[in-house]
Amino acid sequence: MNQPDATVPDRPAAAPVLPPVPPLDPALFRTERVELEGLPAIGVLCPADPRYVCEDPDAPALVWVPGFGTDSLSWIRQLPLGALGPWYAPQHAATFPEDEMRMGKFARFVEAFIRARRLDERPGGVVLLGSSMGGAVSLATAVRGRVKLRGLVLIGTLGRGYQVGFPGRQIASLGWVLPKGLFGWLGRTFAIPLGLFGKLTKEEGRFLGGCVNVPSQAYLGNASMAVTRHDHLPAAKLLKVPTFVTHGDKDQVLPLASGQELAAAIPGAKLQVVPDSGHAFFFTHPEPVNKAIAEFLLDLPKA
Repeated sequence: MNQPDATVPDRPAAAPVLPPVPPLDPALFRTERVELEGLPAIGVLCPADPRYVCEDPDAPALVWVPGFGTDSLSWIRQLPLGALGPWYAPQHAATFPEDEMRMGKFARFVEAFIRARRLDERPGGVVLLGSSMGGAVSLATAVRGRVKLRGLVLIGTLGRGYQVGFPGRQIASLGWVLPKGLFGWLGRTFAIPLGLFGKLTKEEGRFLGGCVNVPSQAYLGNASMAVTRHDHLPAAKLLKVPTFVTHGDKDQVLPLASGQELAAAIPGAKLQVVPDSGHAFFFTHPEPVNKAIAEFLLDLPKA
């Protein structure tokens, strides 16, 4: 039964013990270049610190999909979950297949990475986790069904472009002509200082400001149209993948209603509402988010 307006109930078992949330140090990552069949190679961030590396073949692989124009470095505070399963964060692609439409262009890279590493063949399977547009890409990957997922975690995201709001939908076409460097400047100069991503310290603001990643004009144009022109809610109602939805209650980019809508649509989905948090709540409130995701992972049916 869906729980669209409640936090995830406590598990009867003891809560998982995770390593501490790390400092904001990019040296905690190493980058691997992964060749993809029929697509350009991509960079993938992996933990460099052994505390965040899991060697258990029965543990699920965790694939983290970043948000719109965001570098996978932004997942740094989710590194502790690497203790529960092999941890991978693919970076954005710069070019896209012509035979895919909108969100499918992005889902194709996720599918190709999972197949390249044969993660869906692992005894523990693979769990896809995405924030903001990365959550929409993760949902698209799940509903396409081209790779088998053991679980799905949707973080501050949406199931249809309508949730972006009318102004955002109207200006999406500017993604093809707006200088990609301007996107990062707007984020650092306005979005972060104005608190659109939540309450940040100066150090956190500088770190997130450095996590802008718009690799090409093609990325900006395709991403702008994909995030504002998709609707996966009808297909989401047919999903048979265990799903966890988490959302900040004060999200000014994608309203809480978008997470509630997703949790209500996906059969059996669980919802966590994180109090007093904005769009980047996984970064500003890592402890409750990591704890809830860890409990979801440990609760998954056997692969």
